[in-house]
Formats: sequence, C-alpha cells, structure tokens
Amino acid sequence: CRWHDTDVYAKVFIGRLHARRRWQREKRGIEALAAHGLATPPLLYAGLLAEPRAYVLVTEALVSATTMEQACNRCADQRDGMALLERAVTLLAEQHQAGIQQADLHLENLLVAGDRIYSIDASRLRLRGQPLSRRVSLRNFGLFLGQFFPRFDLYIGQLLAHYAHERKWEVTARDLALVRRYSGRVREKRKRNFLRKIMREGSRYALLSNEGYRIIYNKQYFSEGLQQLLLQPQPTFAQADTRYLKKGNTSTVVLADIDGMKVVVKRYNIKGTWHGIRKAVQKTRAAISWRNAHLLQFYGIDTPTPIAIIEGRFASRQRVSYFLSEYVAGTNCRDYFANGALSADNKRRVAKQAADLLAMLAQLRIRHGDMKATNMIIAQGRIYLIDLDGMQAYKTLIFFRRGLARDRERFRRNWEADTGTWRLFEESMEHS
Repeated sequence: CRWHDTDVYAKVFIGRLHARRRWQREKRGIEALAAHGLATPPLLYAGLLAEPRAYVLVTEALVSATTMEQACNRCADQRDGMALLERAVTLLAEQHQAGIQQADLHLENLLVAGDRIYSIDASRLRLRGQPLSRRVSLRNFGLFLGQFFPRFDLYIGQLLAHYAHERKWEVTARDLALVRRYSGRVREKRKRNFLRKIMREGSRYALLSNEGYRIIYNKQYFSEGLQQLLLQPQPTFAQADTRYLKKGNTSTVVLADIDGMKVVVKRYNIKGTWHGIRKAVQKTRAAISWRNAHLLQFYGIDTPTPIAIIEGRFASRQRVSYFLSEYVAGTNCRDYFANGALSADNKRRVAKQAADLLAMLAQLRIRHGDMKATNMIIAQGRIYLIDLDGMQAYKTLIFFRRGLARDRERFRRNWEADTGTWRLFEESMEHS
C-alpha cells in the first residue's frame, strides 16, 4: 500500500491476548537489526489502531526484491550462485556476532534487492545480548544450509570457511561434521512435513470426492476443463483424436489439451484378476508416482510437475488409478544420442548431466527402478526423470546398494549397441 507517497507494508496484529506481545517482539527485532547496521526494511511507524483495536507496524516495501530461493534459481552459473550464497553467509555471521539468532531461518525470510540481502519477519529473532556461542552458531548455520537443495552440499566446506573467516574462527573437522549433521536433520524434517502436506487439503492442494474416487489436485492448475477431466477421466482415452504416448498392459498414457495447457494423463491398468486383487490392497501406483514426483522436486531434481491423482476409495475402485502431470516437450535420451547431427560437445554435456543425476540419486539413496533411456527426457538443456511408480528411497544401505546395482545395469543395457555413447557415460560417471 501507499503511505506518505511511499510504498509500504503494513503488518497488523489483532487479538485480545497476544497482539501487543507479538507486536512488541517484532518491533524490538527490527530495531535491533537496525541498531547493528544490519539490512532490514526500515520501520516507518509503530502504533495502535483505534478501530478495529489492533497494533500496526509499517515498513518500507522492497518492491523489486526477490526471495533468496528465487534469486538462487536465477543465478546464471555456479560462480554467481556462490557469490550470492557468500553474501547471505556474511549477513548470517554479522547477525551472530551481534548476538542475533533467526529462529525461523527459511529462504522466504531473506530478500535480495540489488547487492543487499535483507532480513524480514523479525518476530522470530532471539536477541542474546552477546555473540552467539560456537555451537549455537553452527546449529543456526546448519539450519540455513538445510534449506537448499542437496546439490549445494558440495559447497558446505567452502561456505563454512567463509563464515568462520567473518567470525575470525579457525574451522575444525568437528565444526564441519556438526554443520553437515544439522543441515541433514533440517532437510529431513522439512521433507517429512512437505510430503505430509501433498496428501491433504491445504493452501496448495485440494481434495475432491466423486462416486467412490478420491481426487487430489494442485490448485495452481485448477480450471473448468481440469475439473471435468478429474471427475470423468475415462473419456479422455476414448476420443477420436486422442494422442497416445504409450499403450501398454500395465499403463496407458495420453496427451490431453486442458484449457490450452498440455497435460499427460497416465492410467494404471490391471493385467488380470490376481493382479487386480493384489493392487486392491496396496497403495495405488498413481499415489506412488505423486509422492515420488514431489520428492524429486523437493530435492531439486527435474521431473514434470505433478498436477493431480485420481484413485478409488474402496477395493473395487482400486483397480484403476490416474496420474496427471505437466507435459515436457523434449527428446528422450535414447533418441537424443542416436541423433548423428549433434556435436560431440553437446553429447558430452548431456552425458555429464545424466551422470550427475545418477550420482545425486545415489547420494540420496533413491533407486528409480526402471532406468530405460526413454524415461529420461532432455528438454531446454535439462534432464527430466519420468515413470516414477517404481522409484524407491532406501533407509538401509545394503538394500540400496543392490537396487543401485540393478539401476546401473539397466542403464548400461540401453547402450549395448552403441559402445561409443556408453564410453561417454562411463567417463562422465568417473568424474561425478
């Protein structure tokens, strides 16, 4: 909103019991950051509203700012990304040295505007009055790093060295081990919370029921056309102009146009009576694909965005389920490397991407389950992983190693007739 010809944000605190306390806590936090010269949107007004009775804080609006997460995603290359992260680490070190600890340190509470990074939501600041201890500092630093995708774990040592330099510390092996452990715990907790939300009604997802079917969909994609498809999915497979992407015994995949948006609709079929009985008492393959697609996206691994699932509530309805996702226009990995017109450099680049993808899955103890070259789509310079109903995350290392060996062997068989391409992958895997 506008206030004295200035773009501002007004935060109103309402409630009989806790409004004044929450207002005071955030006001103190903003003032503490400003007193130590730490970047935060300037506080322009703090006072009481008469009608309705409430407390208000007015801060200057950072109109052109983006969240830390958005800024990281926009970085052109690794060097720009590291420069941005080091600026954030410098801010964190300055806060810790000033005795300020951000208890809710997630990436939406850091705004990037120009060459500065601002802290917001000062209500969750803990004001210690003296520099934070080493253990508390490292724990909070681990909380910060746990917000990023696992691919950034390669730089934890470098970022910790930068943080220690700002605090005038000497880094020890124990410091690095503590930060890795804290960041891993944070990411695991975030993952559990995230995966719980995708199966229930919330700000991002909605539930529908229709004649014994349970439907979960992403609200971002909702339209009249999508609602019609969700309530009656089968006609999509029977139209005269239906474009089939796959016709198989266990699944059928079609490409649908929903209000101008291309959507992949995958129907999981039943091969026979006993197959149907077994699937009736198991989690549907649509639900497995839904969870696995979200899991990959949580880890920053490219896969077509999941849009919805349709599954039966009762055993008789479990025989068929549907999984909807965005359509990614690209070339599968097999056809890409079969293209003789592509340069060796392009093939080498994509082979390195594929090797890095396999290495990341191994780091996360994830087995895809069907590493056919056709399940890797190359689009816009990135590799998208599809066909996720056989994907599995392992807790036990010995079982994961067996699954990983099977995945690697299946991937190798894609190139039995193309030894030159397989050599490219072997060379890339050695350096991943």
